[in-house]
Amino acid sequence: MAAQRETRIEHDAFLSRLAGRSLEERQRLSADHRAYLDGTRDVDADFGPAEQAPRTETPTVAVTPAVAATPATPRARAAPPLPPRGKEACYLAMRRSLERVV
Repeated sequence: MAAQRETRIEHDAFLSRLAGRSLEERQRLSADHRAYLDGTRDVDADFGPAEQAPRTETPTVAVTPAVAATPATPRARAAPPLPPRGKEACYLAMRRSLERVV
């Protein structure tokens, strides 16, 4: 099995799941996760059953959208194009010199 790459978001999510665990458990889970990323293990570290966050009642409040409250800001203009270089510059210079002669 080929080694896998881990994105920053995945790494941060893994570290947040390690929070609150004992030292031995963190070391075991980190070793399992490292082996999974190296390709020597088929499945990722097992954290056990998923912990569910306690449900809380959300109060019903009228909320004004933030988009309507803030005025639109004008966008900056794009930078002007760079002058021609290399063959293009030589071609344009020759064309200008020929136009002056005629």
